[in-house]
Amino acid sequence: MGTQETEDNNELLSRELVLSSLVQEVTRVMHSAPTLDEAMKAFLLGASELTGAQNMALLGLKPGSIYLTPTHGIGLEKDVLDRIKASPASGPVHECLTSHRHMLIDALEADDTFLQTGAKGYLLVPLTARIAETQEGGPSCMLPVGILWVDGTQPGPELTGQTISHLQVLAQQASLMIETWRAQRELAHTNAELKRAYSDLSAAQKIIEKDLDRAKTIQNNLLPTSFPDHLLQRVASKYIPAGMVGGDYYDCFELPGGNLGVVVADVSGHGIGAALVMSMFKVLLRTFSPDDPSPCSVLNKINATFMTQQLGAAQFVTAYYGIVDRKARRYTYCNAGHAAQLLLQSPAENPGRDQLVEMQSQGLVLGMFANTFLSDAVVELASEARLFLFTDGITEAHGVNGTMYGTEPLMQLALASGKDHPAAVIDALMRSRAEFLGGSVQATGELADDATVVIIDV
Repeated sequence: MGTQETEDNNELLSRELVLSSLVQEVTRVMHSAPTLDEAMKAFLLGASELTGAQNMALLGLKPGSIYLTPTHGIGLEKDVLDRIKASPASGPVHECLTSHRHMLIDALEADDTFLQTGAKGYLLVPLTARIAETQEGGPSCMLPVGILWVDGTQPGPELTGQTISHLQVLAQQASLMIETWRAQRELAHTNAELKRAYSDLSAAQKIIEKDLDRAKTIQNNLLPTSFPDHLLQRVASKYIPAGMVGGDYYDCFELPGGNLGVVVADVSGHGIGAALVMSMFKVLLRTFSPDDPSPCSVLNKINATFMTQQLGAAQFVTAYYGIVDRKARRYTYCNAGHAAQLLLQSPAENPGRDQLVEMQSQGLVLGMFANTFLSDAVVELASEARLFLFTDGITEAHGVNGTMYGTEPLMQLALASGKDHPAAVIDALMRSRAEFLGGSVQATGELADDATVVIIDV
């Protein structure tokens, strides 16, 4: 190898070391910059050092614009920068962005946007970001972030392949920083939106909870706080709503002539809608019952009113309403699609041996059909009789193995209750039911349906 060739190689190595050191230093400054603006200024200064060019601009696609416009520049007057609008859809800019390669332009066309800079030629270097998330597991793609324009007409060192290669390394670093800052801004914006949404949801939740509290208070006021003890021997009740607001209703109230009205009802579903329908049921029952001695007639009047209100196919009421004639010891009842209720008493022909009577459904639910096919049924009462009234939330509760609690345990408990106080019987029922539910969801208090039980000694 000759002396001249050795000197040339040494000069190339020396220049390569200088350029590599410059790129490393500029990259360090860019990444330590406190803002993206400062980082891009460092990038342009580094590019100027690499190329010797005094005029250059960094162009990006701003939101809402179809043109690439300068975001940063050096050597150019502001009014010149402001007039630059490069279309990414045509010309050298389009070719540079789509090919992801630099472009050297020696002769400018008449419509070239960079003519106004006074340049006779220029260099374009694409700024692109690699996007890994592609559909169907395809290869990563390159998306344009912007473009670096370098005036090539000013006196300075020749743009060699070595220089352009280092310039592309810097451009790639700038691309990564722009994309990172963009992602950070989007993340910050998303977080701000999420915080606002969470705040709005929290405010709405508080309003809903306040409304639910009011609805719960209203519903609790619908349920009896006391019973007509002067007409009863003993009575006890238990109500467990599935949510904050339930759809079960029960009552035991005095009627004209010293008779006793007893009722238990269940609106389909639970929540505020069910509570509103149940409040209608109570008002209608208390309106019609004093002047009508027929439970069937009262329930039909309620159904007729419901039909005018058009509750909807998903909203209906099952109801059991009975009237105890204390003097005649006669019990007249009507069952509108409700579970069969229980009557425990000793028959006259066999005193002392309690028998359990199931009072079956005699018609359809209320609120769905104009004709409910309801009818009254009459049972003669012994001197001591016990009514077991309940909703299907008691009997249709599911245990861990998916089976239902059913009516059988309730019937066995009723037959074994004897002279026990109704409150003690209900406590025993709750223990039996809780043992059956075991570790199921309902055992934690999250019931699938409201549950009500009322035991009345008449």
